[in-house]
Amino acid sequence: MKKREFNKLCRLFFGKKQPLPDEQKQSMLLFVVRNRLAIHKSLVTPLLNRSWLNSMGYLYQTGDFIHTCENKPEIA
Repeated sequence: MKKREFNKLCRLFFGKKQPLPDEQKQSMLLFVVRNRLAIHKSLVTPLLNRSWLNSMGYLYQTGDFIHTCENKPEIA
């Protein structure tokens, strides 16, 4: 998935609240993991093996996001 396609799907899913099939959510999730960004919990589908996500370093949860230690927000 390219960044342009990812942004288009984000506008549909998060902006217009249009439901997406699990396959598209899965490809969006893989794009986010590949770029080591924080994952919104609504992108996690039954197609995903949660232990795989943990092995990729996504161990921290804050609010609606799952983070790695690299992008976990600092609490002041």
